[in-house]
Amino acid sequence: MARNKILITFIVIVLIITGCKHNPNEIYSETLIIDIESNVGNFKNLSLSQLNAYIRYIPLQSTSGNFYQSIHGVDMTDSLLVVKTINRTDLYLISGKYIGGVGSHGKGPKEIAINGIPRFSNDKIYIPDCRADSKLHCYSTNGEFLKAIPFPSRSFSPIWPSWMPCDDTTFLVQVANINRDIRFRIARITQEGDIIEGYGRNSIATNGESNPLYFGNHGSFYTIDSRVMFKDHFLDTLWEVSHSLIPRAIFHRGRYGIPSNYDMLVKDEFNVLWGNSIDILSIFETQDYILFRTEFKKHYPFEFFKDIPQVDRNIPFPILGVFSKQTRATFFVKPTNPLVQPSPTGLENDIDGGINFFPQFVVDGGVFISVIQAADLKDYVATDLFRNSTPKYPERKRELEALANRLKDDDNPVLMVVTFEE
Repeated sequence: MARNKILITFIVIVLIITGCKHNPNEIYSETLIIDIESNVGNFKNLSLSQLNAYIRYIPLQSTSGNFYQSIHGVDMTDSLLVVKTINRTDLYLISGKYIGGVGSHGKGPKEIAINGIPRFSNDKIYIPDCRADSKLHCYSTNGEFLKAIPFPSRSFSPIWPSWMPCDDTTFLVQVANINRDIRFRIARITQEGDIIEGYGRNSIATNGESNPLYFGNHGSFYTIDSRVMFKDHFLDTLWEVSHSLIPRAIFHRGRYGIPSNYDMLVKDEFNVLWGNSIDILSIFETQDYILFRTEFKKHYPFEFFKDIPQVDRNIPFPILGVFSKQTRATFFVKPTNPLVQPSPTGLENDIDGGINFFPQFVVDGGVFISVIQAADLKDYVATDLFRNSTPKYPERKRELEALANRLKDDDNPVLMVVTFEE
């Protein structure tokens, strides 16, 4: 009997250990500390194969009316993708075949003056109008206008994913603290535009000079394992939005950060602090890692810069930060081939030998996207660096080269879509 009890106890312990090894609930059993301050000079090599990456490319069909110089937002389903540029939103098949525009540009009741980041939800497309009188426009996946939902003033940003569909009937949105007297940071809003829940803010002010820089929102929502996560780009806390705002990770910037009450500061004071800071702009989270886009600004450590025509100043590349949930280590990705690579500070692409991957957009379900200009891809596959590369999958290198050879320099960009197999 005693031997049986010992055996049962041993089996239970093994099951607990093996069962919890990849349990997502254990990821946040404590608030993670991501130490930026101590690791600003800690650069390490990191490749896509080390993260078990899978790559696919989606060339966006070019037509006479949809040429893009830049892309500011992407969302996708299994069959469709939606793309936002400066003043238009377009719908594609997942293959990249162009379907047509969604919404019309203008100031009428069914028009969008300033389009925000689009999202799919429950067979509908939602596109924010970012003017002061904020509205969320709802369309069918055929592009048919369905309704406009009123939101609080200046709820949306044209460049930040500061809102998201929450469930079948509600949305989450970061609330702009324009007059510095807003008592919550995030609001849950119904399909009728009513605020039914607010999530707290640390401080408010009812007088003094407002900060005109904080015109709108500078935050991001994303999901992982059905958890809703949020980060204000100026603050150091990564929150889970649940029954309250739960701190799940702290980006310790130390002397490279700014005060948590930044939106209480007057303009000149804020500008000095912000100019000396390191910005954490976007979060790209997997089961094992938290990747984050940073702007080092005055602390940029490299002598190579972006080559932007007609821009007569040095523009630093963004730098990709990495936090391992298993080892609790923080470091930054070491650049590779900066004189040739269009994206030298991204994850080294040893899968097909192509352009490095620096994520720009995240899609629910752990899909990460970067945008590659057609001319950049064509130029890169013509380099000796690409020709002499020995990637992990040579057949994918040949496929990428064939894709580049089918493109013209003035074609629309190609989406590099990456998932990480855990």
